[in-house]
Amino acid sequence: MKTSLLTLILFLWTIHVYGQSVHLAYFGETITHYGLRGGVEFNLAQSSKTKTNGSTVSNKLIGDFSLTLYRHPQNHLGIILTPSLGWRRTGGKGGMVQAALSPGLFRSFYEAETYTTTSNNSLEKVPLAGRWAFMPGISVGTGHDLSVRRNINLSWFVNLHYLRQYPYNTSYLNRIGLEVGFAKKIIRS
Repeated sequence: MKTSLLTLILFLWTIHVYGQSVHLAYFGETITHYGLRGGVEFNLAQSSKTKTNGSTVSNKLIGDFSLTLYRHPQNHLGIILTPSLGWRRTGGKGGMVQAALSPGLFRSFYEAETYTTTSNNSLEKVPLAGRWAFMPGISVGTGHDLSVRRNINLSWFVNLHYLRQYPYNTSYLNRIGLEVGFAKKIIRS
């Protein structure tokens, strides 16, 4: 318990000291596989260029750490832990385009009770039954940073994700996900 609490405190301190924004979004593989995705974003590098009309275009290299929780009804609950490395271009009016690559760790928890046979051929309930898997992915998206032309510390975004789950039965499973959400910059005094 002490180790978990210390890890949480260290994680929150890291977000406070190094994190540039936090995000929360709807994440769904389909309409029936619905969930939430949240995380923290870190600017790793940035370049800006002022155009002749006075507007500024920026390009950022972004590190992101996200946690996705979703439900496949009457089948399983899924958790995806995803660090990612991405690029974002923000135009002079606040329009954004972005892309990212990510390894991911997936864990499912079956919604039905699951049993295994013991050495004496009796059944024993398996607590927290499910599977672990590696789930790399790529995403592309668009959005709008409202702080560029207005004094609103918020941006909205839509990302399309392609994920591949290894293993899935004896092979792999391709997944397509949609993420729609908001990001808020962390302001420090």
